[in-house]
Amino acid sequence: MNEKIVIKKDLDEKSIGLRNFLLQPYDGFGSENEDFAAIIYVKGGCSNGNSEAKSDDKSAWMYYIKTPDKQYEDHSNTELKGFSQNRMTLEAIIQAMTGLINLQIDRHKLLFVTDYNDLFGGITEWGKSWQENRWTRSKNKKIIDLDE
Repeated sequence: MNEKIVIKKDLDEKSIGLRNFLLQPYDGFGSENEDFAAIIYVKGGCSNGNSEAKSDDKSAWMYYIKTPDKQYEDHSNTELKGFSQNRMTLEAIIQAMTGLINLQIDRHKLLFVTDYNDLFGGITEWGKSWQENRWTRSKNKKIIDLDE
């Protein structure tokens, strides 16, 4: 792969998972190591799952950045309410990118890992057609959490 940013879906039982990600030494996840400057695990969540969030639903985001010599962590440190899992996962990736810029490794080859299928699909498959279709999904429905 020659891409600067690679995203990996982490959904099945055999996948790395957050706990194993934090415990294992930096090795680019074994055979997939392509000399990434960092591996970034992003996660967002809402107590209501991914339904439309209600104003009292608790929400949070977090990310971990792992480089060959150090691990960095950040997360929402206040109780957020009323945000969907989509919104929180997007916030996690935005905050992770800010962290990468601050660490001055944003222009290097990066691997993002997520357990969230909608983030993975939105970036790798659906995003281009959403944009071409004026940010609508099938049956002419607006995408979830569209910023107007």
